[in-house]
Amino acid sequence: MKKILSALFAALLCFALISGCGSTPGASGPSTSVPAMTTRPDLAMQREAEKDGLVLRVDIGYLYQFAGEPFVLTASITNTTGEDITYGVGSGTLDMHMEIKVRMEPDFIDMDTYGKAWNEEYRYATLKAGETFTQTVNLLPGAINTESDAYWNAWADLDVQTIDWYPAGEYKGTATFSWIPGTPEGFEGNSALIELEFPVILI
Repeated sequence: MKKILSALFAALLCFALISGCGSTPGASGPSTSVPAMTTRPDLAMQREAEKDGLVLRVDIGYLYQFAGEPFVLTASITNTTGEDITYGVGSGTLDMHMEIKVRMEPDFIDMDTYGKAWNEEYRYATLKAGETFTQTVNLLPGAINTESDAYWNAWADLDVQTIDWYPAGEYKGTATFSWIPGTPEGFEGNSALIELEFPVILI
């Protein structure tokens, strides 16, 4: 009887070992809740232009950005002319990103300025010799749907229901900065312009 029980136990043990062969603890199939592309190519996106001693630079970190997700754009202007320059800002309201004008085609949502009141008064600023002005913009790749009920019920609130998301693809951006050479008394006179283009690829 003992021999029969021992043989039966040995058989059950072998069966259990054979069944466990080839299995990996915790292994599972791909999750359907995760987007097909969860990583992006590690390609940096910086562009730079120089004119008359002014250096304009745009940096968004990565050339590829995820559709429907915000990203940060940094634009800067450096004065290497050896003298101060004067420039005008198209809105008297502070922090409206008017020092360096950044536009996307089509427009992306500027999350820093959306819902803020604009002041049409001009103000002036001086960029001293050797100084750099840096502007940070939080962009969302989509447009406000002004026909949605959510927009009209609370126009100043940025809600996903009010956004028409842009699809994957390549989009063109431009950054411009204008200034007056020297230190004139006012904004009247001839101004200079520096501009550069840059790409954003949504995936």
